[in-house]
Amino acid sequence: MFIQVDAESNKTALKHYLTAFIFLLIIISPFAIYLVSCTPESEIEQHFKIPPNLYNSESNTLLDSNLQWLIPPQQIQNHNTIPEISESVLNEMTEGQYWSSTPITLQNQSDQLYIHIDFAGQQQTRKDLEISVLPLCIVHEKETPCMKAGLNASGQLFNISTQKNTQYHTLETNKSWIFYGHEFQENYIIPPQATLKFLVKANIPEHLTLQWLRLSISTSPIVEKQQNFMLMTQNSMKIKYALALLPLFILSLMHIFQGFESLRNLSIGALSALLFAINTIIWDIHYMVIGCLILCFASVFYCFESRYYRLLYLTGYLLIAGYSQQYYGGFNKHFFTQTSLILLIGLLMFYLEPKDS
Repeated sequence: MFIQVDAESNKTALKHYLTAFIFLLIIISPFAIYLVSCTPESEIEQHFKIPPNLYNSESNTLLDSNLQWLIPPQQIQNHNTIPEISESVLNEMTEGQYWSSTPITLQNQSDQLYIHIDFAGQQQTRKDLEISVLPLCIVHEKETPCMKAGLNASGQLFNISTQKNTQYHTLETNKSWIFYGHEFQENYIIPPQATLKFLVKANIPEHLTLQWLRLSISTSPIVEKQQNFMLMTQNSMKIKYALALLPLFILSLMHIFQGFESLRNLSIGALSALLFAINTIIWDIHYMVIGCLILCFASVFYCFESRYYRLLYLTGYLLIAGYSQQYYGGFNKHFFTQTSLILLIGLLMFYLEPKDS
């Protein structure tokens, strides 16, 4: 039995499909032209318009807006030379135009103060922008410059220049650029409950204008991106408490498997579980704590000759290897030092596994 095909019906259907296609093309074309013609803004262009978010490295949260100041560029416009380190640095900073913050009281348990500067602007000159920041510690209503932290640190001024840590985007070749300066950070020592004040002065060349200038402070390092949870060290103790479940896990497996099948598997698995339990306690970085915890439970599975150990062990190893590569910035000596023993133990357990299991 053959299906009769009507040529006239086919032509009509083809016309309908063609009409629908043309109609769809007409609708989509304006959007396609718009998307092709629009060039996405670069990161520098985005930061030129709006200052990016900053984060507290300790809490991995947005930096408090009360600890950030947007400084009006016209208040620090000064073509004089930036003051050098000297005994009269406070007097030199207060000569000419400068910006002064309102006093702020900072609760601090570590005696550390981190000052972060970032800025953006436009220039038609190749001369460099220079900025100086002087933090003042107010003790008994007396203002004294705070001292830098570190054995090799000297002086009190935090000097910034567009000679480094500055990205450029060309507007007109060899004539005009926009720039974004960031990752300027200095560490100071302050009293536990300090009242602070900040002075800012700049040497802004002609044909260079600042779009915005931001001063940020914190009691821990300031970062521009939130840290990955696995690469953090805070609150790792809470994860380690999962080791308390290990005895219950062993008892439940003994009930399921009704004892151990092989003394060799029991010995290898127990030693491996002990090793990874110790490493779980020793390490603080999250990916190592979680990875070693998984490897510890995988080793317990190995004691009972359960093949689930393969899945768990591979998961733990890949987790450690993946984040170790990120943490150490590639497949280098530190990466192989951290992962080689784990890989060797896994291969040993696999090859010593009974063939009939």
